[in-house]
Amino acid sequence: MDNEMISKERKVLGQLKKYIQTDPLFQDLEDLLTDDFLLAFVRGRKYDIDKATKTLHTFIKLRRVDYRDFFQRFLPSYIKHGFDTPIRVQGVLKNRDPQGRFVGIDRLGVWDPDRVTPEQGGMLLLMYGLDAIKSEQLQREGVVIIVDCLHISLKHAKCLNLSLLRMLAGIYIDSLPVKYKSIHLVNHSVIVDLFLPMIKMFMSRKLRQRIVIHSSLESLHEAVPREILPESLGGPLSDEDAFDSKFEQRIIDSEEHYIQLAR
Repeated sequence: MDNEMISKERKVLGQLKKYIQTDPLFQDLEDLLTDDFLLAFVRGRKYDIDKATKTLHTFIKLRRVDYRDFFQRFLPSYIKHGFDTPIRVQGVLKNRDPQGRFVGIDRLGVWDPDRVTPEQGGMLLLMYGLDAIKSEQLQREGVVIIVDCLHISLKHAKCLNLSLLRMLAGIYIDSLPVKYKSIHLVNHSVIVDLFLPMIKMFMSRKLRQRIVIHSSLESLHEAVPREILPESLGGPLSDEDAFDSKFEQRIIDSEEHYIQLAR
């Protein structure tokens, strides 16, 4: 990174810190609002102070005001059993795509809502996101999401009520400083057609345009290299070789951090 970019980064960081001092919403959060934490919002919003401020304000407001009860339960100890599944439900790949972007995978069809509630499932995904945004590479390059719709059933669709979708969309889209570069749906089915319009209701026009529905795995491989994908998506790698298991361990070891977030 050149000196000009470093100077711009520090300037916007300083502006963001000044804003925090004027807003009572951020009171008593000094331990959380470190420079590294704030830089995720600066970089994730491309050094736009207005967008960085808005995203950070939403991040804290959702936790301290709008969904306070949800975040009181938002602890690794509450969802730890969600990592212990016969087939991995979600995760982040070890390898990046050719543009240096993180690749996240969600296998909604193997999620068991009787064992992991919709709320807990949403928490799991959010914890992956919160861990990922600590990476400077992700802050700068963004993330690609692949949703494997194989085996999604009416049982799954019935769990996705509007109030839950509204809350999760507010958290994922409006409060995380993440550049969602593209969202790829594979093994698409009629069931997905039922709830996809509901999800799109809470997305910006720009993000809706980044949803790609693939008719085949070969089509997916044109967007995301086959070489970095697990066998379930037509790649050569086992789940163990494809996914970065360090994410789960870092989340489990971060109980104190999530207690701070719930304050």
